[in-house]
Formats: sequence, C-alpha cells, structure tokens
Amino acid sequence: MKSEQVARVALKTFFNIMSEWNVTEAQQMALLGSPHPEIFKDWQRNESASLSTETLERISCFIIIYKNLGLLFPKREQANEWVHKSNKVFGGASALSFLSSGCLNQLHEVCVYLNSQLE
Repeated sequence: MKSEQVARVALKTFFNIMSEWNVTEAQQMALLGSPHPEIFKDWQRNESASLSTETLERISCFIIIYKNLGLLFPKREQANEWVHKSNKVFGGASALSFLSSGCLNQLHEVCVYLNSQLE
C-alpha cells in the first residue's frame, strides 16, 4: 500500500474514533502531537500525501485503544464513555485528559494498561 493510501486510511480511522468519542478539535491536535494548524486542517480534509512515523504510531495507538475497549465492554457506548471517566490509574484523570498532554509515552501507557486488562 502506498504511503498516501496509508495516510488516508489512518486519518479517516482516527477522525472516526475521535467523532465517536466526542473529542474536541483542540484535543485532537494535542493527541496527534500538535501539528501546525494548516497541516491539521489538511488531515481533516484527508489531503495528506504521507504521515510521519510518529503520527502513524500515535494513530495506531488510538486504533489499539479503540479495539481493546470494544473487547473489554459489552456495549460500544460503555467503551466510548470509558475514555471520559476518571480513572485512578491515570491519577484520577480521564484517559483523554491523561493523553491530552500529547506525550507519546502516555499513549503507550494506556495501550499497555488496556492490554493488561485483556489478559
């Protein structure tokens, strides 16, 4: 698959997840590593020729989180609400608040935490 196709599919998937989770545009930008606003607008319009390895890694983490929440909860509504609920694992913050710093390591922490819940 060409990098343009990968970028289009990844971005479409990311923005669909963000829509389901009711994530604000400002939060989405932070979650994607705070790209320049014009680049973010291109991404929203799915007009990106390619994505950096880090951006693809970030989107991959959100896909993993989304998938794991679907496995952990019997109803998608519960899975979607989980990201907004306070969690002692994240210092009492919601997963989204915890991730809104934009730190890639925190994305990995949430993935590892959810993977451990499936074991």
